[in-house]
Amino acid sequence: MKSKLTNTLAALLLLLCSLPLWAETVHLRMPSGIPAQASFHAGNTGQGAVLLLHGFLQAGDFSTLQQLHDELAEAGYTVLAPTITLGIPDRHESLGCGSLHLTEIGDEVAEVQAWVTWLKQHSTGPIYLLGHSHGARLMVIWASRHQSHRVQGLLAVSLTGGKPSARQERALRHRLGQLPPTQLVHEPLSFCPRYTAPAAAYLGYLRWDDTRVLRTIAHLRPPVAVILGGADPNLPHGWAARLRHAGARVTVLPHASHFMNSLHQFALLDWVLAQLKAPPGS
Repeated sequence: MKSKLTNTLAALLLLLCSLPLWAETVHLRMPSGIPAQASFHAGNTGQGAVLLLHGFLQAGDFSTLQQLHDELAEAGYTVLAPTITLGIPDRHESLGCGSLHLTEIGDEVAEVQAWVTWLKQHSTGPIYLLGHSHGARLMVIWASRHQSHRVQGLLAVSLTGGKPSARQERALRHRLGQLPPTQLVHEPLSFCPRYTAPAAAYLGYLRWDDTRVLRTIAHLRPPVAVILGGADPNLPHGWAARLRHAGARVTVLPHASHFMNSLHQFALLDWVLAQLKAPPGS
């Protein structure tokens, strides 16, 4: 009987240890007036907080970031994973390429700033921004416009180059610049072969090309730490070298994909934890 009770307690303990740490859904009205939501876990006092920014058209619970959310929370960090609304109140699901996209890059940056302000009020210690893919690019744009002594680290996961090519971009910018700002265009953007948006909104994304991103990274303090997957098909030729030349601290996982899935998720976590424990500005 005693042995059976012991086994039952052990099984319950194992089950409890395997459950994700509790997180709450928090709500915040954005500068545009649209309500937004985020997953929030309050960690140890003073240990620091991590703001996770998802990729293009994804949501805060995207798999690459969800695993990091849980592991960082277990390590004692405060974690906030918002979903950028993209003009949809309380959006919590991914958005398809075929949707009509009316928001601009400035709207996304304003939402990041709103969540940074919220996190300052609900955490202690240093704050780190971690973005995946488009979220990493968005983080760089945010850092070019906002500064805070609380933000002590910028971590870019799978920060990729822009599409289409630089030559195509120049021609596209010229052509679309001749159109009325509200005219809808249907052009490729990120992983979308056909992205529908007003011309002015589309051009806002296009103006943040690779040259501008690299030039911005060169002037950011704290410097950007970047991790790339060596098997990521979205990386332009020589992208890691160009990032290093701009002053970013670059790590390449040789066989990792854009999403750092499978066993590379553990290497990604080790890298993130190392960045969080590094001396500020190092």
